[in-house]
Amino acid sequence: MMVLLGGLAHAAPPKSLAELNELTKLLASKVTMGPGEVDVAEVVAVRDSTRPPSPMAIAYAAAIEQSLASEELKPERGNKVLFDLAMALASFGGPQAEWFHESFLPVLNAALNIKPGDAKPRPQLAKELAEVGEWAAATVNRLAAKMPAATGDAAKARVAMERGHYAEAAALARKHLQGAKPGAKIDPHWQARLGAALLLGGKEKEAQPYLAAAEATGGEADRISRLARVLHAHLVAVDHAIRALKTVGLTVIPIESGGRQRAVPDACRTFFESKTTRAPAAAAAASVACTTVLWDAPGRTWLSRAAELAPAGAEGAAVRAAAALNTLVARDPHAKQPADLDAALATYLAELKLLQLAPEERTILTLLGHLGVAPKPTEWSPKTAEELALVAELAEKSPCQSDGFALRAVAVRSDRAALAKFVEDAVSKCADAPGGAAVTANAIGLLLQLAYEEPSQLTQPELEPLVLKFARGHDDDADAIGVHADAVALKALSGKTPNTAGIEAALARYEQAIARWSPEGGAPLRQRLETNAAYLSLALARLVSAKDSERRDRFYLRAAGHLRLALAIYESPAVTASRAAYDLDTQTGTTVTTIDLPHMTPSRSRNRAACMLAAEASARGDAQVTRSLLLLARARPVGEDHHISVPELLVDTNAQFSALVEERVLHPFIELRTSISLAPPCDPENIPVPKDKPVSRPSDAGASSTPAPHTKAGKSPTP
Repeated sequence: MMVLLGGLAHAAPPKSLAELNELTKLLASKVTMGPGEVDVAEVVAVRDSTRPPSPMAIAYAAAIEQSLASEELKPERGNKVLFDLAMALASFGGPQAEWFHESFLPVLNAALNIKPGDAKPRPQLAKELAEVGEWAAATVNRLAAKMPAATGDAAKARVAMERGHYAEAAALARKHLQGAKPGAKIDPHWQARLGAALLLGGKEKEAQPYLAAAEATGGEADRISRLARVLHAHLVAVDHAIRALKTVGLTVIPIESGGRQRAVPDACRTFFESKTTRAPAAAAAASVACTTVLWDAPGRTWLSRAAELAPAGAEGAAVRAAAALNTLVARDPHAKQPADLDAALATYLAELKLLQLAPEERTILTLLGHLGVAPKPTEWSPKTAEELALVAELAEKSPCQSDGFALRAVAVRSDRAALAKFVEDAVSKCADAPGGAAVTANAIGLLLQLAYEEPSQLTQPELEPLVLKFARGHDDDADAIGVHADAVALKALSGKTPNTAGIEAALARYEQAIARWSPEGGAPLRQRLETNAAYLSLALARLVSAKDSERRDRFYLRAAGHLRLALAIYESPAVTASRAAYDLDTQTGTTVTTIDLPHMTPSRSRNRAACMLAAEASARGDAQVTRSLLLLARARPVGEDHHISVPELLVDTNAQFSALVEERVLHPFIELRTSISLAPPCDPENIPVPKDKPVSRPSDAGASSTPAPHTKAGKSPTP
């Protein structure tokens, strides 16, 4: 609508989010900004940046926008939280919007207290969310214009990618890469963004050098590149599947709740469940495309049928190899009829021979098959002459390739002396080698674990300078900074007496990593950084003299903030332990955990959470709960037989041995990542079991779900 005023045409002012449409009006009415609500909005912004956006993000964005307009909220903080919320909401647009629509409606109904049986279709939802996405993109671009160019343009590029405006994202990336001063270090994030934009924009050949350069640096740039490859392969496969399924008589009809991004996978499952013999060539093509479409979906019961239908020869070799590999690495150890592993391996290796693969990929995929035959893949070690030769080939020709590093680490994992030498050699060879950053980051996590095992097998006892050198070479990457924070923290905690200055330095480093983090770095990294910062804040609060209550309260306040954010992303045993310690110290509530501790495999992390929850139950006089939790806390950790000299240290190893199917191509997908978590020390033998007596336990509804920033005295700490 245009309004004529004084002879000039002026565009009507854009609508605020609260007045945008019926959905936003409804959600905006659910939030009233009051004390502490900006803190909640900040938590929602971080949480929703790592998952499909929720109705809460819309509600808080509308409320903050209104508070800023009425000057009830200071722009310094208000604009930042609004910006972060808008960044999350901008994903309601572009190629992935349909996936988010599917998950949004059930959450909306739950937020409005509508029971599943009473829920009604909302045919206008897609249009309403698209309007929210448009508002969010405009808001991000408006606020980004006030930021430093690099920060603002990075945000604009992210929004452009989310919304499928790939030419715009590529132009922003080229501007920064071409504008770099001669001799200056090239920012791998911009290489990743340019490669991703070119790939998703259909310029595959032009994208490859930028994607390869980003993947060689590791960290967030590597993640941007790999996610773009997976998304591109999926979107291409969806188009191919639609055409092939139509030929065999299955027309894909988009449904309102999920669009074709749900309709195509559903049609693929129907296709594999059917016994169709119609149009064999089209059925073979549909099998190849549908395997890629469904590859990351839960459950692969359809995969054997896909292998049967796949084209003969090289055209279908990737699907058949993937099915055989799945039999090897994803087998059910409790199956009544165990799989014939030797036959599966023979099929897998035969199909690999038909595929066109780079030499190092062929070596890695071949070793992956041999690893799959082992009773426990994570305990595999090469024994045959062929396996030993393949491992030696990787060490000689690809010492700094990340998939190969993971396989070689597994091969020596049971021998701690050999593992220590292997990891030290990897860091020395790869830290400054082209493309070695990803391996170095993984190796440093293992180094830190080995450094604090007793007895340590490392020849280089002082690791912090080495890690610092690596972090300085990647000072724009949250993961690298976080690894350095781990080294500083463990050094400070390893002394006979706490090193307060060292703990404060580590906390500052974690908070620097948090400030550098973006959603491109992934939820697990942000959750770990927040968890460790929460524990160090708590440790410092405990070290401050009671006479300096203001300083002590400031550390408790920092701990509360980090705990809220860590718990909002997801709950881990380490953050549960720190949360219980916080509640014990501040007497502000009873920790309620969403983790099913009794059904978790016994580990140091699981046992630590159980121990701290037992301490809390003991303090409130609950004998029954104390006993049950102490039973868990005393369980022997599985596969963690080495003594750790720093009691606060918990080690989490994420191992994944698989492959990615991209229609007629197979790529290795192997991860072995060692992550350092920190949590309060806890000895179950020091926790007294109260006398049995009737006790009124707090219900889940009455217990605090997020830390309240209160002190032992019940006063609000000084901001």
